[in-house]
Amino acid sequence: MNIILSVLTLFALTSSAVGAASQNLSCKNIELVQQDDSGKTSFSPTGISVSIEKSSDGKFGYKALISSGNQTVVEKDVKIETALGNQATQVKELASVMLPTMKWEEVHSVRVGNVGVSANLQDAGGLYIFELVSAKGTVLGKLATVGWGFGRCGK
Repeated sequence: MNIILSVLTLFALTSSAVGAASQNLSCKNIELVQQDDSGKTSFSPTGISVSIEKSSDGKFGYKALISSGNQTVVEKDVKIETALGNQATQVKELASVMLPTMKWEEVHSVRVGNVGVSANLQDAGGLYIFELVSAKGTVLGKLATVGWGFGRCGK
């Protein structure tokens, strides 16, 4: 739980050391992690998909389309930033659980989609997408948080 609080605090409070990203960001079919009493990890589909895109209507120049079933909600309190160096390594422990086959040494940066910026600052009530990117710009994996739940983007 400490790593969860560290990651949420880090990305909610430290936007000054990250650069703005220019591309859209998405996470289809978010799967939240569950762990049984023996420590075995499994993933449960939520049915939620998120697409963040540039928008002049957005508070920070982006909007998020959050879909579940036949319903879509538009959120305008959205940012996309890129975390480098020490900020990117804060996601390492989450990635080791959520994406065990991914090699962390290949991660150069983490693009962070912050959906519900104000809610995340207050109580982690929003949503984050973490896109792990190689030095060549290849997406190595995607993680997501929904409120206090952690998971990964489905396939």
